[in-house]
Amino acid sequence: MAKSTLGQSLIPALHSWRKLVRDGPTGPGINFSETNRTRLCNARFDSFLEHPSKETFRELWKDETLADYWAPNAHSLLSSDQAVEQLHTLLSEMDDADEFQPEWVQYLGGNSTGWGLYELFARLQDGHDPIPSTEAKEVLEGLGYDVAYDPDVISEHIRDFKETYETHAGHASAGTEYELPIYAEIDEFFRLIDSLEREIINAQLTGEYAPLFRPLIGHSIHKDTADPIQWSGVEALIEDHVEARDSGAYDNLEESHWGGTHIESWKWQFQDYFETVVWSEFELTALTAEDVLALFEAIEEPTEDFDAVSNVPAQMMGGQFHRLAWNDIVDYCHQNPVEAAAVLSDLFDDELPIVDRLNEFYEFVHHLTVQDENDRSPGSLLRAATALLMYAYPQQYIAFQYERMDRFFSEYSNSDRLDTGFNAQQYREVALACRDLLEMVETKAGEASMIDVQTLIYVADDR
Repeated sequence: MAKSTLGQSLIPALHSWRKLVRDGPTGPGINFSETNRTRLCNARFDSFLEHPSKETFRELWKDETLADYWAPNAHSLLSSDQAVEQLHTLLSEMDDADEFQPEWVQYLGGNSTGWGLYELFARLQDGHDPIPSTEAKEVLEGLGYDVAYDPDVISEHIRDFKETYETHAGHASAGTEYELPIYAEIDEFFRLIDSLEREIINAQLTGEYAPLFRPLIGHSIHKDTADPIQWSGVEALIEDHVEARDSGAYDNLEESHWGGTHIESWKWQFQDYFETVVWSEFELTALTAEDVLALFEAIEEPTEDFDAVSNVPAQMMGGQFHRLAWNDIVDYCHQNPVEAAAVLSDLFDDELPIVDRLNEFYEFVHHLTVQDENDRSPGSLLRAATALLMYAYPQQYIAFQYERMDRFFSEYSNSDRLDTGFNAQQYREVALACRDLLEMVETKAGEASMIDVQTLIYVADDR
């Protein structure tokens, strides 16, 4: 697997972090004020215990206070009539407890790992103990730690990392008016790294914050520059693709095109169906439990009066085990329609951060990849989620297929490699890069969507 640049840049970043934290409580990527996540989480936790309601719980369970507010989401936790009372009882027990009780996770039901509960309990210790989260997991993985999808394992790795942190940054906020306990301080450092976006880095490449941000260039995706992913040598591919699409060569097996003779037109037919039928029949960002079965039926079996092939998402999945993973996901959603409705509603809600939406989807179905009787991979879950997103938002998202995309990015862009597995942060960067590629296709074709980009990458790999 390709390695993050984070390990190489950690020490200079920590040195700069120490200086900037001691200079003041806030700045780009730095928040040691009263709105710091750990402090705000404690305040809103107390507010819920004192005034239990759906409103005060939603204020507690959001991205301002918890990195893993989606694991599970507030809608799922508040779905029953007795939810507020049950949550108040649970969180009151948590408030009195000296250590995390695994049985609390059973309250969530299903197969949730309960990241949000683990993180909440850790924040209630004010930062005197490690704060496990998937955010910390991603950063530690970039540092070369052998991570697992397990909060207890991540807590141990954070304890190990503390020695490195203190060696190079000390306890940066110690002695200041805004001092945070050491693990809350490390949590802020992890937040900075995991939330890095190209625009933030570019804005800080000069000035007093440059020594902090420059070493972190290339962490999210494997590049040595903060510039967007640049494409080269794709012009001829785009010309071949547009010619094949517009000439009808993608429509049949008799007429050859630049990638051979296979048919690709079914993708655009399903895009038309999704836009015309699925969006009109379902409120995708506010699905109910009753919608779940009907939604998958509509997606897998288009109406006879519409020219679209059946079960396109399964076809987009590719090989046998990926297709079986799609079937597993559908079956699990059928069996758990309340939770599925909440997760899918968030997945289709483009007002929410794409990384959080994908991570929430993974939290809901990741157990399907660790069953002894199958060979499903975490990457297959990313394929499934992004295939749905590509048809729901064909100008913004692309179905992710690791092997083909890895080869395409390595050959035609300034990114050397992509990571395997379920990597939501990387996907965000890939989608942004593919939007740039889409603009290039549109310049040649006049009209295009991510279906064009996905087909371009797919067929280029077959040449």
